[in-house]
Amino acid sequence: MGATSRPLSKEVVSKSVDSKVASLSSRMHEGMPIKSHIAEFFSISNDLDKIEVKIEDEDQALLLLCALPSSYKTLRKLSFMEVSQQ
Repeated sequence: MGATSRPLSKEVVSKSVDSKVASLSSRMHEGMPIKSHIAEFFSISNDLDKIEVKIEDEDQALLLLCALPSSYKTLRKLSFMEVSQQ
């Protein structure tokens, strides 16, 4: 007898989406290679895109900047100043 698949409940999907969005905004740890963090960030973003959860490019950029550790505060500050001037 083959396994039957049932559609996921809205509650399960909602929890999964909430978890992924929370992961997008999680703070990167000092010393963690930024390349790894960015790869993980885009992997989660792509997963959300597959289930039709759209996050605008500007919002993704802001989430990524906010997730950078404190050693990147100058980059974050310059980026936010540029955004606010537009």
